[in-house]
Amino acid sequence: MRSVLVVVGGMVFFSLSFLQATILRHEWPTLVGCVCLVLVNWGVRSIPGFDRLALFPILSKESYLNGDWAWIALGLSVTLSAAMAYLSLLIVENGDY
Repeated sequence: MRSVLVVVGGMVFFSLSFLQATILRHEWPTLVGCVCLVLVNWGVRSIPGFDRLALFPILSKESYLNGDWAWIALGLSVTLSAAMAYLSLLIVENGDY
């Protein structure tokens, strides 16, 4: 089950990096991706009640599968991953390279 959590949660990182690589050039996607992940993690953890939606604890522990919040966070992860992957696919298809 831990591998499923890592794959599903890790899709967000792949989709974000693919989207940034299609929009930005050179070394900027890596820097912007790191800053985005740190800011999102900090923002989610600092808002009361939203700390259970943070992605990093869900990736590392199976105990989060016991409650409804883990499934909501994983569902959000899959939805955001699919949206970012689709957007980057549209950018690549319509790009004038």
